[in-house]
Amino acid sequence: MALSYKVLVKAATLTGAAASVYAPAALTSATISAVSVNNPTGAPITFNLYLGSVAGNSTKIVSKSIPAGKAVPVSEAIGHKVEAGMQLFADGNGAFLNISGSEYVAS
Repeated sequence: MALSYKVLVKAATLTGAAASVYAPAALTSATISAVSVNNPTGAPITFNLYLGSVAGNSTKIVSKSIPAGKAVPVSEAIGHKVEAGMQLFADGNGAFLNISGSEYVAS
């Protein structure tokens, strides 16, 4: 058994369609400890984060407006667990996503 702190998602460029940004390996689970979204565009965007096997209304854990030209912490996601077989999906046209956390690997 090993616990390691790491960057789970580093500067992922988001589009308007939800895409997988993190999936733990087999026998691995993760806990989210920090999330930030940077919107370098000239207009506000809506950022969505999903947790599950697909992205959809039933798996959405965060929906947040990100002002133009701002980087914003997303505290609503902190503490969520991502188990093997699950994924994090995100969308937010033109934004950059960073997620830090810890991974637990069962032996």
